[in-house]
Amino acid sequence: MKVLIVDDERHVVDAIVLLVPWKALGIETVLTACSVEKANGILRQERPQIAIIDVVIDDRLGTEILSFINELGLDTKAIVISGYDDYQYIRNMFVLGGIDYLLKPIEQGPLIQAIKTAMGQIRRESEREERTSLSDYQRNLYRSLILMASHDEIYRQICEDDERMREVSRCRILYADCFMLPLCQEGYFLELNRLLDVLRQKLESTRSGTLFSLNTSITDVVILLYEESDRSLEFIAKKVRGFNRDKSLPLCFGCSESQPFPHGVSRGLDEARAGADSAKRMEKREIIFPGEFSPAPKLTADADRENALFSAVFVGADPDVPLSELLSSLLRDPLPKRGEIKRVWDYLGQLYETWNSYFLSQYPDYRSVTFCGEETLESLAGSQEDMREILRCIFRERLETMSAEKRRIQNPKSKMQEIADYLKLNYNKKIQQAECARLFYLNKDHMCRKFKEEMGIGMVDYVNRIRIEKAKELLRNTGKTIQEISDVIGFVDQKYFSRQFKKETSLSPTEYRMQNSQPETRPEGHA
Repeated sequence: MKVLIVDDERHVVDAIVLLVPWKALGIETVLTACSVEKANGILRQERPQIAIIDVVIDDRLGTEILSFINELGLDTKAIVISGYDDYQYIRNMFVLGGIDYLLKPIEQGPLIQAIKTAMGQIRRESEREERTSLSDYQRNLYRSLILMASHDEIYRQICEDDERMREVSRCRILYADCFMLPLCQEGYFLELNRLLDVLRQKLESTRSGTLFSLNTSITDVVILLYEESDRSLEFIAKKVRGFNRDKSLPLCFGCSESQPFPHGVSRGLDEARAGADSAKRMEKREIIFPGEFSPAPKLTADADRENALFSAVFVGADPDVPLSELLSSLLRDPLPKRGEIKRVWDYLGQLYETWNSYFLSQYPDYRSVTFCGEETLESLAGSQEDMREILRCIFRERLETMSAEKRRIQNPKSKMQEIADYLKLNYNKKIQQAECARLFYLNKDHMCRKFKEEMGIGMVDYVNRIRIEKAKELLRNTGKTIQEISDVIGFVDQKYFSRQFKKETSLSPTEYRMQNSQPETRPEGHA
């Protein structure tokens, strides 16, 4: 247990330190401060359980320290000391949470008794919380209730474990995504865990709710409120406000509408997640309620820019331009919402893993290059830079590492096989043989002759064959028109496409569709 002593008179601080048998009382650490600023700094860092505070500190008041304790959401028990029996000062200290009052000069007996009183309150609160806290098994039941599609069996188990839950008919869900918070920063993770423990203990001790993570990490935090939700929401907001006070990247909960319990919990989670996703990167709102936000826009993949970027990595070209274009299409707002950033990060990570797997499958000597962890983004997310620039810097560095690993391979595929792979990636674009030769540092005529020798087919016919295979897939599985398919696969002229298709298959595109597609994928007007 820790105690903080605050007085601008050094001899008073020293006297208090000497008067109390701290270790005998079970107090391990005694901290001291002679100013409001130093006291507040100690409170933020050390979070002492007891504070002994002078009413007047130089030309300032001890009420400032008590206000700061409340802002941080601490449960510190404050003992007030003063050389003046001034009712107004003392009253203000008690209004702000003081539990006892001592006049100077401080006497040993009353001082020790005041500290014992504070320790008794702390002990009783702790015992009450321990008696009423849920077990890990019970929290896992609530986690399953939210995550599983069917609620009846889990709800039955919850009520068997606690009959009083049968009386609960409504609930609210709060959700916080700690993605991007600096969890790897020294002390931050412990401080966040301490906050979440305080919230969980309070909610469970008052039988108003519980708190748990959706997965094994701390990144997805869920609060389930099932009683006295207004009072609980005020408590949560106060504690989170104190936590966020000196944070550049604040914690923020989205909150659902009141939902029927238990069958509305999944819908509540979706609403709460949408609220949390709607927050801007550095926005300081403790709780975002329904009606206070517009949902973050959904991410739309951009296949053309993906291919352009991978082609640059594949041939060892500078990925900067296609990467910048891809990010600009994914994040149009320079101040994107948190949900957008998370989705783009996951999208980039999935792209990276797909490309890394491709190289692993194609090149036996290729050594897998892992994607950077979220701590990389955490280290930069507090920057005022455009988020697109932050993501560009991170992703570009990883792509360049991947490209360098491909170049490192001593015995890669033949150059013609690499060109064939490149054509597969870019079949839907207008491919210029001269441009392709330039990318692979070859003479165009030599490249065309060598490609036909090794692959048994000319480059133009090779690309057309790939396009026809893709056209077959689209004709079988979509309702796109012949013109739309021609455009998608890279033919500029529908008639030329139809001629090439019939040359390869002996059927026109329409005849192929009639023979191979499901009725629901045929355009209107076809039987």
